Order: sequence, then structure tokens, then C-alpha cells
Amino acid sequence: MIWVMANWRLVLIGGLLTTTLVGGAMWRHSANAFAEYRAEVVALGKVQEAAAKQTEADQKQITEDIQHGYEAAIDYLRKHPVRVRAQPGAGAMPGLSNPSTRADEASDYPIPAALELAAGCAETTNQLNFLQGWVEQQSRAGK
Repeated sequence: MIWVMANWRLVLIGGLLTTTLVGGAMWRHSANAFAEYRAEVVALGKVQEAAAKQTEADQKQITEDIQHGYEAAIDYLRKHPVRVRAQPGAGAMPGLSNPSTRADEASDYPIPAALELAAGCAETTNQLNFLQGWVEQQSRAGK
């Protein structure tokens, strides 16, 4: 104890040196751990980026496939028009008077002819079917 009291400056310098070395070693360990963590995050980021690019490419391919299929189906529908059957028994009914000529005139908002209406319905149904398929395929992309 007498030596410690006589050489208190050396003891103080030794204590400061020890705490500095221990603190430096702890800091170095945490810096190495952070560097490892950072490297892991970068590696995982690259993996996710590659997965995102693959998903984007898959979705783009799905969109192109659906678009080409839709265009082919619309072309087919337009080349092969929908057939509309006449209603059975349609015609003049006995005992009824003929309609007035004024009421038969075309209105400002004419109802499309049956063939035109059927073609429009077929195209709309086709479009909705392809849209539904596109949504379903897009939701499965990347999973």
C-alpha cells in the first residue's frame, strides 16, 4: 500500500492505460460486429433486388402474354360475329293494331341492333375474362 501511495502517478497512468485498452478492444469488437451486420444487410439487399427484378420480369411477361391472347381473341370475335337467334313466334299478332308511325321513328338514344349489342357484350365479356386472368396471374407472380 505504501508503494501505491508513493507511486500514485504510475498507478493512475496504468489504470487509464488499462481502461483505454479495454474500451478500445470493446469498440473494435462492436465495429467488427457492425461491419459484419452491414455486409449481411448488403447481401440480403442484393438477393431481394434480384428477386424483385425477376418478379418484375415475370409480371411484364404475364402482361405481354395476356395482351397477345386478348388481341387474338378480339380479332377472332370480330372475324366470327356472334349469331343472334330470332325469337320464336315473333311476328304480327292477330287482332292487334299496327303501331303508329311516329312512335317507330328513331329516338335520340337508339338501342343498338341485336347483333351489335351481342358483339359488344361478347367483346366486353372477353375483356373482363382476360382482365381477371391477368389479375390472378399477377397476384401469383413472385410468390
